[in-house]
Amino acid sequence: MDFVDFDLAWKQLAPRGVIEAGDGPAAFRVALEEGAPVIDIAAKDHPRADSLPADIRRMSRARMAEFVEAIAHKLHLQEVLVFPVGKWKQVFDAVSEPMAKHEQWAAIDGSASVELNRRDPIVFEQGDHHVLRALVQCVLEAGSEQAHGIGIATTGTSLVMEVLPPGELTIYCGTPALAQQVLELMSHLKPDA
Repeated sequence: MDFVDFDLAWKQLAPRGVIEAGDGPAAFRVALEEGAPVIDIAAKDHPRADSLPADIRRMSRARMAEFVEAIAHKLHLQEVLVFPVGKWKQVFDAVSEPMAKHEQWAAIDGSASVELNRRDPIVFEQGDHHVLRALVQCVLEAGSEQAHGIGIATTGTSLVMEVLPPGELTIYCGTPALAQQVLELMSHLKPDA
């Protein structure tokens, strides 16, 4: 795990259809180009769970983190890039305490001082997927505002995920076949932890 230059990462992602779906300069949101299949998942305890549309799938927060890791494993993702929705400082402030027990994360946290006010992504390689799962879990449990969220993209396939603290996981798939793979994987997970 390490930080990589934003421009270099973006040059790898743009050909895969990754776009900025921003909410202005305060938030950096990633998505795929219009028309890509989207899978929306909300935590069972989402603040608006009772009023969300029926087509939004429900899952426990723990299962959401497990699902992100399962997608990375099942699709054999070599490199996963994680961007902060706000700035890294906001994400680190929210997750530093629960993530401190992860030695690999502690190394990133210790070297992050120059990155705190930037959006350079952290690259997670195959051996780091368990740390990615822990980060997603911490964002969902310790995050309290949109700026604590993360965007996840991969250089290996047209796939983007966004994790927001209220208990939201949005998955953009580059093709209907990829969306079907993701849904099949989801069907193997029990929705409760």
